[in-house]
Amino acid sequence: ESGGKVARRVFFFEQFVPSLCNTTWAESKLRYTLNNDFVNNCFNDRERGRIIPVLVNNDSNAKFGTPGGEDTNDLVFLPSIDEARTLFKNAIARSTYVEWWLRTPGDANDRFAFVGEGGEIVEDGTYVDYVLGVRPVMLYRVGS
Repeated sequence: ESGGKVARRVFFFEQFVPSLCNTTWAESKLRYTLNNDFVNNCFNDRERGRIIPVLVNNDSNAKFGTPGGEDTNDLVFLPSIDEARTLFKNAIARSTYVEWWLRTPGDANDRFAFVGEGGEIVEDGTYVDYVLGVRPVMLYRVGS
């Protein structure tokens, strides 16, 4: 049996990439950090063995048409704009009182969508070298 988990809070703050440039989720340093440093430092071997790899669909930004890039296989990932709307019933449920990244590009490939302090989804995004919160998602096996 499997279950999903969205972090109830922001775990850390990070840039999407270290310098302003065009990028995608697949190419981002944040993706690398989540699937390597975060997984290896926050979970023991048994816990890592329960995380289910996911084929992550990296859609384009529906409002602006900005390409989302290649789909990825990830242990841990950020929600997309659509997933943020589905996983959280409203802005209050999305709110962490800090801004946090989504993996959907904004109105250009040097900007990515994010959730604002009040839980609103900012589809045109902010620049990839800004430091925002990281609220990861993963699927895992439950039971023994």
